Amino acid sequence: MDDKQYRTSDLYEAAALYATGEKMVGIEAERMPYKFVFRDYKVCESKSFEYINEEMAVVAKKYADAVKLLKNRINSL
Repeated sequence: MDDKQYRTSDLYEAAALYATGEKMVGIEAERMPYKFVFRDYKVCESKSFEYINEEMAVVAKKYADAVKLLKNRINSL
């Protein structure tokens, strides 16, 4: 089993991952930019390429809610 975690500092990529069901395990806030940390590296890496290549499908309401949630989380740190 691969226990490597996926990290991104891109709020909108993180929101897309979260909105498609990936489990976020933390936010690294020791320094800027913040890093959003997700559990499954391989799955998130694959979805990241889908996001970058505009191939990812996501429910608009879930994506908007995820953006709001993540913004609120980083603003509370």
